[in-house]
Amino acid sequence: MPVLSLKTNFPFLETCHWLCVYAGVLRFICTIPLDQYLLINKTDYRVDAIHLYKQLRYFLNIRTSHSHFILREKPMRKKFFLISAIVLFFSFSIRAQTINENTGWFAWFNNYKFSKHFGFYADVQIRSADNWDYVRNVLIRPGLTYHFNSKNNVTVGYAYVGSYNKLPEPSKNSLTENRIWEQYINNAKFGNVSLQNRFRLEQRFIEQQTQNVFAQRLRYFVRTIIPLTKQQQAFNKGPFAAVQNEIFFNIQNKDKLNNSIFDQNRVYCAIGYRFSKKVDLEAGYMNQYINGATTNTSNNIFQMALYTRF
Repeated sequence: MPVLSLKTNFPFLETCHWLCVYAGVLRFICTIPLDQYLLINKTDYRVDAIHLYKQLRYFLNIRTSHSHFILREKPMRKKFFLISAIVLFFSFSIRAQTINENTGWFAWFNNYKFSKHFGFYADVQIRSADNWDYVRNVLIRPGLTYHFNSKNNVTVGYAYVGSYNKLPEPSKNSLTENRIWEQYINNAKFGNVSLQNRFRLEQRFIEQQTQNVFAQRLRYFVRTIIPLTKQQQAFNKGPFAAVQNEIFFNIQNKDKLNNSIFDQNRVYCAIGYRFSKKVDLEAGYMNQYINGATTNTSNNIFQMALYTRF
């Protein structure tokens, strides 16, 4: 629910203004020292929340000299603004420690269309532990696809994820996750540039050290492929650049995982070569940011991937 109104005749300026407002709010909150909010009493929380509210009001009530660019707070929504400020305060004031890792991922993605509407999907991935010490994860994910047309399809499938660690006893060094998953894909083209949007829902059966957990997760994935050489017709051969991002949300039983809706984000860029309309090979850098219960992880990944289409 918006709590502020902006009068402007320029939509672009209005958009830039709100981006600056939100960026400023987050910047202010995230620069609050962590040690100020550990092991303190309820009175301190109340005082800090009021202080934050006053600072945000000062920031948001700045008026510019431009007559068409005036920011005004709506009196009827002051209470909602205060509540929002307190929520933001508690969301960002206690931040987990972040550790960095360097790993390697190797993947094969395959699509096989055996009739006009039906096809088989599978991907197999091998992921290393930090500093490439050993194989930490093996993922096998088959699925059955229904193609509505060349642009839209849905898939339902199963996934096996094996996790292997080198922990001291009595910890388990082999854990398994089984998933049922459903997804919808939309493919679009702008000339020879392709754009894919994917929505995936996962039902996760997770083996943990002390218990087994069921959870559901929603993932949104977007990827574009840009040919690096001029193409007269369809892009069937040559070098390309690939850029993608995927964000993950815990939508059920988040309290048994990291106690947060946001699970992780993966941003990736790569250079590849299309050998034919059926085979792509690419290599690139991915950053995986994992929002943990107590410790966050920034994983720097070298990924090599083979794509096949039959």
